Amino acid sequence: MDPYQFTVLIQWLVFLLIYIYIYLANIYIFPFFFISVEVVMQQKCEVHISGATFSYLVSSVLSLCGATKRNYNLFGHYEVREGDTDNTENLSVLEAVVTTVLPLGVLPPEGATFLGYASARRFGPHKLSFEDTKFLLGKKILFDIQSEKFSSSYPLLLLLVTSHPDASPSTGTNTLEYSVIQSVYPFDSAKYSFTNKNVVPLKVDNMVDSLSGFISISSLGCHNPSDKLRLPFFVNRPRVVEVTFEHSVSEMEDASRKIQVLFQRLTDLKRVLSEKKVSH
Repeated sequence: MDPYQFTVLIQWLVFLLIYIYIYLANIYIFPFFFISVEVVMQQKCEVHISGATFSYLVSSVLSLCGATKRNYNLFGHYEVREGDTDNTENLSVLEAVVTTVLPLGVLPPEGATFLGYASARRFGPHKLSFEDTKFLLGKKILFDIQSEKFSSSYPLLLLLVTSHPDASPSTGTNTLEYSVIQSVYPFDSAKYSFTNKNVVPLKVDNMVDSLSGFISISSLGCHNPSDKLRLPFFVNRPRVVEVTFEHSVSEMEDASRKIQVLFQRLTDLKRVLSEKKVSH
């Protein structure tokens, strides 16, 4: 074989190897590339709640009697934004903003989006209960049947709030734990177990201002009539009347008339005393 034929043979072998590489890449390499991109493009989730809204849940937990539990509906809205990362891939962040917390069975405000549930308990471990797990796995056992009419295009959320009995006798402070867990529905949850990866960051705004009113609003969470009967501060509780501007003006006019009558009586008394002094 002369050198020219050897060179041509080497070129054909190189072309054949390139063709085989491209063929195998279309079958094996490219699918793995797409799978890796799909994993990178998964959404991250963040939950935002105001201090005033979050204080409603905290006051509800502090007002519970014994090792009891109460569930609430969470309403608000979702928003998807682009996250800031050092990688070349775009990362989308799903932000859920909780604006309304309502007891089960209470109609939500108009235009509210159903976000999930809040599970508040006192004197118990900060763990998922059986019904909490059922909800996160997308089972049919839900806290509120009325919530089935609210649809959500994103996975639902569960806000778990727990108060521990280790209160300080000197300062009266309580230890409070709260976590947000994202559901796995509608994915396959037959052999799924919840870990720390399902915990969603919760950002509370204006936390200090809301905590200042916990002592005065600690009775807001008592929605059950049976709880009200057991609490001492609900017995013969005085009725609070809403004071309006017209009512305040009327009270000022009545007080002014009483002062005028009092001055008139003092004037008459002074005149009578002066007449008696002159007669003597």
